[in-house]
Amino acid sequence: MTDKNIGQQEFFMQINNPNGFRRNILEASKLTLSILKETHRIRRIREAKHELIHRITHEIKELKLLVKKIEDLMPVYTKADLKKKFPHMVPDKKTHISMSVKEKKSEHKQPANKHVAEIDKVSRALDEVQRRLQGL
Repeated sequence: MTDKNIGQQEFFMQINNPNGFRRNILEASKLTLSILKETHRIRRIREAKHELIHRITHEIKELKLLVKKIEDLMPVYTKADLKKKFPHMVPDKKTHISMSVKEKKSEHKQPANKHVAEIDKVSRALDEVQRRLQGL
């Protein structure tokens, strides 16, 4: 036989259980399609996640800029000035009513546990506000 004869020759393979074979092919196709569907779903979730991260990053930058503007506009008082202006409010060691400009700058340079420190500050400020509300 030559190469031309092999290409022209018909091959026949007998399948003993054609329904089972067809079922196996369909199940494999079903599994492949379900994997493709899940891959597409995961890709959409990742894209949404990246878009959300991008949006949050942009908003955080904007908030930092606004906070910096607020800090620049806020007056800076020493403890003596605060005692003169608010004699009935004597700050204890746990609460800080005002920070000097140097303290503000050094606070921005502390990268370690920055998020934990910010959460603690917010918690302390909230506790202080609640304490003041109870005093009214």
